[in-house]
Amino acid sequence: EKPLYYDPIYVHHNEKIFLNYLHSKGYLDAEIITKTDLQKSSVRVTYYIKPKNLYKIISTNLQVSDQPIRTLLANHSSESLIKIGDPYVYQNFVNEQERIINLLSDNGYFEFNEQYVHFIADRSEGDHTIAVTTAVDIPDSKMAYHKTKIGRIVVDLTTQKDHTSHTTPLLTKVCEGLYFLVPSDRYPLDDIAAKIPLRPGDLYNKSKILETY
Repeated sequence: EKPLYYDPIYVHHNEKIFLNYLHSKGYLDAEIITKTDLQKSSVRVTYYIKPKNLYKIISTNLQVSDQPIRTLLANHSSESLIKIGDPYVYQNFVNEQERIINLLSDNGYFEFNEQYVHFIADRSEGDHTIAVTTAVDIPDSKMAYHKTKIGRIVVDLTTQKDHTSHTTPLLTKVCEGLYFLVPSDRYPLDDIAAKIPLRPGDLYNKSKILETY
């Protein structure tokens, strides 16, 4: 970095950067001690970094009020990125949250997003461990929660030019339960439909929607 005018705010900002990094790697009681030597025309800042103890996961638990969702998560527990004995790593929790949301989204639970999945960490300073509870809230507690099914699937193969041109009649064709909006009969709808993994009546599946895209 090019030289900067000395400002204590920069020093404290760097301390926070160091601490945030250490915390994200499991050193939750790390300390940063800063020594500042003022000279005539310059300043020497020294950061003394003490990582101290690496915290590890001692236990994991599920907190889910909906029994079908709890069973689904339990059946896929071997895929969890939060494992007993591993060090605490912040990014693992971010990735685990995404895994759970994708799992729910692939099994018909359309409404779930990041606000419904969080973690409760009970830290023990005595033995430097963390007991983790994965909490999954229900989007609408006032109603019995249900899975979402796919209704109608429309594949629009037209262009803006087709819609503005009065000489081209637009056609609606049905193939394997899928509705195709096409400008002519020249499309191999059987081949296209065979490549689409979605069908009406299927449970909402985020992965299949992305695959189709």
